[in-house]
Amino acid sequence: MPVFNKIRKSLIPAEGLKRYLFYAVGEVILVVIGILTALQISNWSDARKEREKERVYLQAIKEDLEKEKESIEKMVARRISKIRSASKIWAIYGDSAKSDSLGYHIANLAMWEVITPSMNTWKELISTGDLHLIQNPVIKKGLANLMARFERLNVMQNTHHRREYEVYFYDPLFNTIDFDKALPEILGYDNGAHNLELQGYAAVQFQNKMKQNLVLKNGIQVV
Repeated sequence: MPVFNKIRKSLIPAEGLKRYLFYAVGEVILVVIGILTALQISNWSDARKEREKERVYLQAIKEDLEKEKESIEKMVARRISKIRSASKIWAIYGDSAKSDSLGYHIANLAMWEVITPSMNTWKELISTGDLHLIQNPVIKKGLANLMARFERLNVMQNTHHRREYEVYFYDPLFNTIDFDKALPEILGYDNGAHNLELQGYAAVQFQNKMKQNLVLKNGIQVV
């Protein structure tokens, strides 16, 4: 710049305005190039920061998905256990049920559980507007589809499935069994070991009532 200043001062009286403008334009071009270079370096630095941020997000998403997979696997195991309990209870209608384990299977089947995914990293991406940092379109689309499936599952769990539990199992069950007599351990439950057994006359009475309750019979298969 000092060189241009000296040349500019010498040209103004000698060569006239045309030559002066030529060098003035040269100064402008140099300034523009300097600014563009600085912006390019800044953009490169920002891009590097964004890629590092993307890497952190992707790692967090991986950890979220691993937790969700573990949670779903546990839920599947619980559902299989409930299916087995329903089969044991269903045996009442074929007169082959064992009353000493009936209480356990009823309590097992009656436990209400839902899949409640957290996916905190996805929520953070949406709330902060950082979703654009994820460059891989397959990952973006996969996550969007997964969250849509979770939403549909949530609706099914909290509307249809919940209603089936309440209408076809909980209500008829509570109208059939006297928990105070048949399953006293449930009402006074603590951290001790309990068998949850239907004993003697209570077991026979409950079985007879169940056989007469068509709603409960069907509900055991539905839930």
